[in-house]
Amino acid sequence: MDDVAGNWSHAYEEALKRYRELTRPKRIAENAGASYQGTGEQGQFTLGYCGEDYVVTYPEGSIHPASGEGKVPTSVKICILLYMAQAVPLPEREDWKTFKDLPQGYHHWAPFVVEALDPLVEGFGSDLEAFKLAGESLGGIPVAMGDLGFRFQVLPRIGLQVIVWAGDKEFSPKANILFNGNSVMQADTATLYMLGIDLARRLLCRAGKL
Repeated sequence: MDDVAGNWSHAYEEALKRYRELTRPKRIAENAGASYQGTGEQGQFTLGYCGEDYVVTYPEGSIHPASGEGKVPTSVKICILLYMAQAVPLPEREDWKTFKDLPQGYHHWAPFVVEALDPLVEGFGSDLEAFKLAGESLGGIPVAMGDLGFRFQVLPRIGLQVIVWAGDKEFSPKANILFNGNSVMQADTATLYMLGIDLARRLLCRAGKL
């Protein structure tokens, strides 16, 4: 799958720098909900991202799928590195927010709608069966919201919900992505922005609609 639209070279270098400044890898693993193999000077983390395991070398910060297959988009590398640099061992809570309700999220709401929500509406607003199959294939857990919704463990301490309302003669279809209230403790809003878009794209790719 291609990167989320954008030039990520500078953002990637900044994320890599933050990651390489980290020390005490066992503490990092505990904070991020990852596993660690190695010494205090060199090793590797393994953590889940959107239902797949990824390996992150320490301290270099190279990332590859644990299966050894496929390429990791730069935007995903940025999300993983920044998450590992910020994550704290707090449990999720039953509090869910739209992107617009996140810190500074209102200022980036319009592009988030274009990049994430509109494609979900176009792909699944009249095809809930495709959404069901795509959500299940990504390990989504059904939630009682909208006409169909799923909860996804995007990263070990970041949960997202994707909800779709089907259109009918009176109402147009719509979709939304909700972020767990503790997500802002695990990643900044720019990272959550990329996570929401990437999840939407993965669902559409699984359904053959992207």
